[in-house]
Amino acid sequence: MRTVTFKSVFESILRQLGMDPRGDAVSTDAGLSISDNLNDRVNTAWFAWEWPEWTITEERAFRQIWNNSRQFYQVAADGEPDEVFYIPNVATASLVDAAYYRVKTNGSGDPPLGVPPTNTTYWEPMDTVDTYVAFDQACRRRIGEVIDVFANNPATCKPPRQLPHRVNENGIQVYEAGGLPTVFVRYLIPAERFTTFPYIASRTYLRGDMVYVADQGECYQAIVTAMGHDPATEFTYWRRCLFPAVLAKYVQLGTYADCLRESNTSDERDPVMLQIRGQNAGQAASDAEDEINRQINRLQAQGQNFQYLPFGVVLNRGGRGALCSVPGYVLQGGGAYNYGPIAPTGSGVTTIDDRCETEWGYIPPPPPPVTPDVPGEGLDVESGITALVAGQAYIDVVFLVPQDDANWIFVECGVVNTSDSSPLNIVPGIVTSKTTTGFRLQLSGLPDTANYYLHWAISEVSAGTGPTTPATSYSLSAPTSGGIGLPSTPFAVQLPVDTSVPTPVTVTPSDGGGGGTFTPASVTLTTATPSASFTYTPASYGAKTISVTNDGGLTDPGDRTFTCVATTYTLTGPSTGSPGVPSTNFTVALPAGGVVPATVTVMPGDGGGGGTFTPTTVNLTTAAPSATFTYTPASTGAKTISATNNGGLANPAPLTYTATSPVHLLNTLISYWKLDEASGTRADSVGTNNMIDTGGVTGVAAKINNGAFSSGASFLSCAGNPTLQVTSDFTVSCWVRVDDPATLRIILAKAPAALAPADYMLRHHPTLGFIFTVNATNLTVGAPAVAMSIHHLVAWYDSSDTFIRLRVDDATTYVSGSIALVQGTDPLGLLSSGFGTSDWVGWIDEVGFWKRKLAAEEITALYNGGAGLPFSSFTS
Repeated sequence: MRTVTFKSVFESILRQLGMDPRGDAVSTDAGLSISDNLNDRVNTAWFAWEWPEWTITEERAFRQIWNNSRQFYQVAADGEPDEVFYIPNVATASLVDAAYYRVKTNGSGDPPLGVPPTNTTYWEPMDTVDTYVAFDQACRRRIGEVIDVFANNPATCKPPRQLPHRVNENGIQVYEAGGLPTVFVRYLIPAERFTTFPYIASRTYLRGDMVYVADQGECYQAIVTAMGHDPATEFTYWRRCLFPAVLAKYVQLGTYADCLRESNTSDERDPVMLQIRGQNAGQAASDAEDEINRQINRLQAQGQNFQYLPFGVVLNRGGRGALCSVPGYVLQGGGAYNYGPIAPTGSGVTTIDDRCETEWGYIPPPPPPVTPDVPGEGLDVESGITALVAGQAYIDVVFLVPQDDANWIFVECGVVNTSDSSPLNIVPGIVTSKTTTGFRLQLSGLPDTANYYLHWAISEVSAGTGPTTPATSYSLSAPTSGGIGLPSTPFAVQLPVDTSVPTPVTVTPSDGGGGGTFTPASVTLTTATPSASFTYTPASYGAKTISVTNDGGLTDPGDRTFTCVATTYTLTGPSTGSPGVPSTNFTVALPAGGVVPATVTVMPGDGGGGGTFTPTTVNLTTAAPSATFTYTPASTGAKTISATNNGGLANPAPLTYTATSPVHLLNTLISYWKLDEASGTRADSVGTNNMIDTGGVTGVAAKINNGAFSSGASFLSCAGNPTLQVTSDFTVSCWVRVDDPATLRIILAKAPAALAPADYMLRHHPTLGFIFTVNATNLTVGAPAVAMSIHHLVAWYDSSDTFIRLRVDDATTYVSGSIALVQGTDPLGLLSSGFGTSDWVGWIDEVGFWKRKLAAEEITALYNGGAGLPFSSFTS
């Protein structure tokens, strides 16, 4: 989807309201007012049309799809057992043996992760299935408004059978679905929303919360609980809210109008000013409607028909029962209604797979429920299963029910992966944050997939069972390296297991004057919270000594060495060159002062462009932080020059390097007729093939200065000679105006009076359009030119394949089959054959004849964007 930044739309509205977005401070209330009106306008336009960029047609089951990476429950978030659609042959896209199942309420517990529904210990088949599709199915894109429901795939079945449906508390209730295991739903994705509330790194954001990041000028929505995770870079926590470019202008104008209407006018007592405000609001609202209609007209002009009927429309009332008169229900299809639940049976093929959707419009479901406390059975135990985040060395767990205090203990804590064939050996580490509402647990490694889960259970500690051994020391665990200006992974301080302190102990970290910052500046250890964490943001490269001190009389741990290393490098270099010629130097470099722990090898590439690099790799080290290489392209065109490395550094953005062949149009140019003369003989600017005027060819304003004009009774010619004969590659170029496209006429020809066999000839046919003829072979465009239209024609013969080609207006090249050249002694004629046959009506200008085939760059240069290239610009 083509998008614009939210910032560009918001700032445009501010300017219309008379504010300077770069200088004026925008109040919170004003920002909220604008964003509220903006969201209302987005929502209005979003559902005003079947916008193709957010209209989806896809196959849906009546329940969530089972897969082996998700946990299912006897008691799910809605208080009912989980129900699933199981596709055992999903790998082959087959619905054979697919069926609906639910977790057994009288089974032996929740199904273990990965246990399929065919296991009768935990699952039971569903005899009947209520045929509805939830708007927010787990692992599928959210549905905003349903447009249509089909029994067949509309992409393969023409026409598909439409199914009657309506919206109810379950989602989309589908009727007449007997025997269908799945249906195809056409729907609009829910409208995007935007905010002006800024992102605050220290704040915890819940799933669905939205923030604004000024540096990117974009809004982001949390897809899981997040704190301290940058919305612009950490996409496992956030998704970008997309602002469609097609709606931008409408939203700007409409929001401006809405803001004018709601602004406080108590200080404006001049009735003229109030009238002007009202007129401005009305004009902006009218302009907004014109803009949205203009965008819709563009889609209609491209062939789109409006099929979506918004809620409130009623169709086909007669003879179809009470359901037909329900506002918002659109009757589609025939046959008796099946109001009761059905039991779909599996057969045929499917487009559904069992992977979780990650495309735009999908927000992961809420975390799975945890087992509730059971009162009266000793100390309360709370447990749960939390998915680990791929590539993240810790996991944050939030309790469903807050504890009375932070003095709880683990009953169970382990990492499980039953999906991957070779999972990593990841085990729980230390707890770096322990509160009444949850904990942060460090891991022994980085999960490499999303198939790792933490199984945990905690229990309250009864009075008098807390640790009694006094602590005399504490430990410090630390990362070894990080990037400049970036918070490190957490440092952790912790009391020894089963020890206590009489009063809170404040621990203060330091980098010995290294200039970095710690967040927070100090942490506190207590008996109830025996561990804490902080991050370090270095201000300069190199090794830093990290130490901690405390005010509780404990023995401090030993210092740790933290090295601030480079995390990026740059790529700079030239942007143009020629095929086969080494470029000037490209340079890769570490940031100024950057440190790397080992030699980093950088490998340049051109994305398969076929060029060569010298040398093929270069090295970066702390002592030699930059290196150079050259690039020799193998062909013309734009090349994407990129660099990768083996040191884990973030690769720089690629560069575009355009290789072009030198344009030397004087090379092997035999004759060139500028045709600037007003009358009489037309001179050959290169050779001696001057053109003799027969019948009074007149000079008229043409593409460049004058051209030669004929009304159908005059032409130019020169006697045949060896310089105009062809035995190998040749090219003819000219500009023409087509005054009479309805008659077969000759543009230029070196051919006998009977026109065949021709050395070469250009004509225009009333139905076939431009024709290039060599010998007796005709190469045609296939459609006639428009009367009075002007065109650039380049025709050539290529001896490498013996084909002839015709390129029109440097846009389309037409190709023939194999032909044989002929060498006649006939004259060359312009505006006709050399014998005055089928004289042209219109003008011809800037005619060139080369005994070679021109390169693509040379043809483009002659066309010159439609302006033509003067002969004075030709070089050799």
